[in-house]
Amino acid sequence: MNSAINKYNPQFSGLLYGKIGNHKTKPILCCPNGDAKFVKFINKIGKDESFSNKIKISYSDKGLKKIFIETEELPKINIFEKIFFNATKIQSKALKMREKGVISSFIYQFNELEFKHLKENYLFITKKQLNKFSEIIKNNSSENMKKFLNEFFKF
Repeated sequence: MNSAINKYNPQFSGLLYGKIGNHKTKPILCCPNGDAKFVKFINKIGKDESFSNKIKISYSDKGLKKIFIETEELPKINIFEKIFFNATKIQSKALKMREKGVISSFIYQFNELEFKHLKENYLFITKKQLNKFSEIIKNNSSENMKKFLNEFFKF
């Protein structure tokens, strides 16, 4: 039997939380392409002068290293992405709730395995885009997070 057929190939997908007041919603499991979409989204809004006011960055080093990026900005998902990325009803509902102001912001959880997967195994994102993302996050975080982020984003 060919062992390549049975090879374990994990598909990682980040978690997206909605924030309603001080309450965080249950996580929405994003599609495997959601991580790349989020990286590109942060790169896009990172060009804005007032970007540092648009995100809040925190982290957890318990278990898997994770970064949490909170933003009030609303990612735009076109019809192609809804079909190609297989957007779920709950993801679409969350975006509509954000548009209506029910959800005040989104918190995206990105762990070290998801980042490694994007670096090594994902065809539709470039190393340049990942480098830009890591620089944007590092430049907009506090000094006490720098060591953690350098370790998280090591290439």
